[in-house]
Amino acid sequence: MPTGRRKRNPDRILVARLSGTAVRLARAGGPIDEAVAELRALAGGRGDLLAEAAGVMAGAWTVRIGTGD
Repeated sequence: MPTGRRKRNPDRILVARLSGTAVRLARAGGPIDEAVAELRALAGGRGDLLAEAAGVMAGAWTVRIGTGD
């Protein structure tokens, strides 16, 4: 009998961690090269998921710029 809970997906969890870390680093305002190095290390060789998180973040940023928020 289904419980309504989804099975944990490690890829989705990693994308969420990458996105959250990117926001934290952006707010901190440190050097970009250090932020990139931290995100690459967190991605652990998963360039596909790093690119996905970056694309989502860039899209969200673009929409925010377009709305003036």
